[in-house]
Amino acid sequence: MQLDVRTLYLGGSVVAFIFAIALIEVWYINKYRYKGLFEWILSLFIQAIGVNLTIYRTDSNEFLTIFISNMLIFSSYVLLIRGFCRFMIIPNRKAQHGIIVFIMILTFLYFLYVYPSLQMRFVIISLVSIYFFGYLSYMILYKMPAYYVKTTRFLMAVSLSFIAVNIVRLIYLVSFGIVFKDLFDNQLNGTVSGIAIIVYMTLLPISLLVLIHNRAQAEILVEEVKFESAFYESPTVMIISKYDDGLILDVNKSFELITGFTKEEAVGRTSVELGIWESESYRAETYRKLFSREKVAPLEVKLNTKSGKVIDVIFSSSEMALLGEKTIISLVSDVTELYKAKEELTYFATHDSLTGLLNRHQLNNHFNELVMEFLKTKKGFTLVFMDLDRFKPVNDTYGHDFGDLVLIEVARILKTVFNNHFVARLGGDEFIVLLRSDSTEKDVIEKINRTRKAIEGFKELDGNTINMGASLGYSKYPQEGKLLEELIHEADKKMYEEKTKKHHK
Repeated sequence: MQLDVRTLYLGGSVVAFIFAIALIEVWYINKYRYKGLFEWILSLFIQAIGVNLTIYRTDSNEFLTIFISNMLIFSSYVLLIRGFCRFMIIPNRKAQHGIIVFIMILTFLYFLYVYPSLQMRFVIISLVSIYFFGYLSYMILYKMPAYYVKTTRFLMAVSLSFIAVNIVRLIYLVSFGIVFKDLFDNQLNGTVSGIAIIVYMTLLPISLLVLIHNRAQAEILVEEVKFESAFYESPTVMIISKYDDGLILDVNKSFELITGFTKEEAVGRTSVELGIWESESYRAETYRKLFSREKVAPLEVKLNTKSGKVIDVIFSSSEMALLGEKTIISLVSDVTELYKAKEELTYFATHDSLTGLLNRHQLNNHFNELVMEFLKTKKGFTLVFMDLDRFKPVNDTYGHDFGDLVLIEVARILKTVFNNHFVARLGGDEFIVLLRSDSTEKDVIEKINRTRKAIEGFKELDGNTINMGASLGYSKYPQEGKLLEELIHEADKKMYEEKTKKHHK
């Protein structure tokens, strides 16, 4: 049975149209993900139109059905290469392709109008096909990132097969010197060309679809490796749990290291069952936000470890679709040591480094707090100023290190007597106490007397004899001052009066 060449060409063009339409759907889904798909769609459509024009070839319209049809096919090759380069993100030699196509167009026109030869036009078409598919094969072999080599195997096979067919046809045309008058005379060359067209126009779009699929699969594998690496090796604790019931699906190594629970102990249980949450209110608020689709901003919470140790963490979580299932991914950063360092810095910024009492800065803060309380309750408060008597001889006799020990002991006495009040060291041997508004004047005088008696009774430390005393004065807010400096000044005056009376005895 003899195959009709026109029917073969028509079949090839119909196949190209069908696959071009199928590729439109792929392009629509991936247009923001992959470049080059649109060029492939144009390539298939233009190629199909070119082959269709060839079918209606006549002597009266040879410019359209011979020249334009073949130029469309050449253009489809250019678009195929351009699409491939954009898809695979590799450079494209556009100028080189343009020169080749220009030379072939001139040659094709010569053998169409100047020296008409169907045989030579076949040779030109074969040479153009060999050039473009040879260039495609070259890029696959030498320019492709190693990462994508496996994804292009099918396209490589189609490309090499089409090159081989054109080489065989070229050898046949040149070696046997057969003269052809009509493409559709159903001779061997025309029949083979028709079969090659329909096979090529079937396999090429299939190979492009396979290439897209393979690249997507390869990227999914890479993303899985990236995710696993980022998930399991992350220094941040990561927990993936079910959205509906909170069952833990996976945890990373940092979870095991920081919480003390192994992956096997955690998976299949909830955080409540593990007893991780130090505060139920934090857990309830977090999941309330999740279920109401609110963003769970990083929260400062405390979590329990397996050993019972409580750690400070920054906790955040969000929804995540995993294998079609709605899940929650929680991120936990252990900031226990950071908080300790922060607390230490805060402590040193607000306390006297020697005695551990409040410093002048923190005293100001507490003074402002008491003033604000007064504005609400109209209850005043008291400031006590104390200066040690005969401390300098102790310092001079036993040295500054011993003097520091004495000051530490004095600070302990003040904290004991003025418990629940604000005790500060101004510097040297001067101390200030801010008594809360619930202290009566009788309470203040009683505490002053206790302090004086305790310091006068402080006679020995580390085997060294001590003979010290203390002079104290107090002032009331707001009667004797509304500023801290005013209260200190008034209390200092009373303290100095007491000290002067002692000297005159």
